[in-house]
Amino acid sequence: MAIKFDYGTFIILIFILIDLICANFFYINRNEFFGIRTYSTLEFDDVWKSIHKKASIATIPFVILLSICLFIKYSKLKAFLGIFINYILFAILILIEIKVIKKIKKDKI
Repeated sequence: MAIKFDYGTFIILIFILIDLICANFFYINRNEFFGIRTYSTLEFDDVWKSIHKKASIATIPFVILLSICLFIKYSKLKAFLGIFINYILFAILILIEIKVIKKIKKDKI
């Protein structure tokens, strides 16, 4: 099986690159330029560390799924799956952030 280079492959490779960058969020110190920047992550160090640690772990299965999608024959299906898988990833990251924020606010009260 060979990987056919078409626009679907290009989209998936871009998403794999983005996800691999997200996988390195664990090593980033809190800053205002790079990372998951929301009010709560910029306000609290423990929120920043927790969310970036969980985000780096959460990206691993999605990179594997996207790598498997490279072997799909149809470029439209590849492109759709690449976009769909990353939307799911970012939705999970948002849910993780909401959960962490609620836990930290509960602990501070």
